[in-house]
Amino acid sequence: MAKADNGAFMADAGLPHIKWGWLLAYGIFLVIGALIVIANPVAAGGAVGILLGVVLIFFGVAAVITGFAAMHGVGRWVEVILGVLAVIAGWMVIKNPFSAAATLVWAIGLWILVSGIFELIFAFRSEQDKGWRFLLAAVDIVLGLILVFAGPGVGLAYLGFMIAFRFLFRGTFMITAALGLRKVGKALHR
Repeated sequence: MAKADNGAFMADAGLPHIKWGWLLAYGIFLVIGALIVIANPVAAGGAVGILLGVVLIFFGVAAVITGFAAMHGVGRWVEVILGVLAVIAGWMVIKNPFSAAATLVWAIGLWILVSGIFELIFAFRSEQDKGWRFLLAAVDIVLGLILVFAGPGVGLAYLGFMIAFRFLFRGTFMITAALGLRKVGKALHR
């Protein structure tokens, strides 16, 4: 069986279908997570900490599952690494949601910054989706730097909206990739 190397998300061309459904579900999950964060503006640090911690853990688990279930090559390891980082960051936030706002903002900012750096490294190595990967990396790095270096008041005020923006951006990318794969899958099976 020959492999179709049409990007990080392409499945084995010999399989009866491309596993685009996992990517679509992952993208929809991220968009829903973003809407949940937007619906709960950063008014109460503890509540937001718990909410963001749970969302990060679910995001991380979804990223790891999607990486192993529907991706291969560099794309698989990008999602798995980002997923593990999200679970660690989420656990740190849930463990102490009432910590100082600076610690919460710093931990989430650091997670986003490190995720952006990994995304940038893999963007250089990727054969396909370079533009999307560079754009996602730039967004993550800028948002991460803002959170890491912002004061507690400013950082906490923008934290929820930055997380929501990031999830919406990544969710839109995953939904677009899934629908593209669906189209490719239909074309391959005609």
